[in-house]
Amino acid sequence: MPGATKPDQRSGFFTRLHRGHANKVDCAVCHSWSEAQGFGLIGVERPAKPLSADGLLRLKASTVAWATGTDLGRYTPASSSAARRATRAS
Repeated sequence: MPGATKPDQRSGFFTRLHRGHANKVDCAVCHSWSEAQGFGLIGVERPAKPLSADGLLRLKASTVAWATGTDLGRYTPASSSAARRATRAS
């Protein structure tokens, strides 16, 4: 459906899941990766995204930095730009 929002964008579930586990659990618990196959989600038949070994290291480091950072913001449904504008206006 055009313009449909993905479930993780509506609820923030996957964002909260990654923030809570990024520095505690190895990515391989849920994700698959190989230089030939790319980066994907275990049990999901969608094609994996191409990702080099260096790219995987950068992805892990940036995810941990994001998950443990205090000033980068946390996704919640109310964190949309419209909600922020409405909060500032009140």
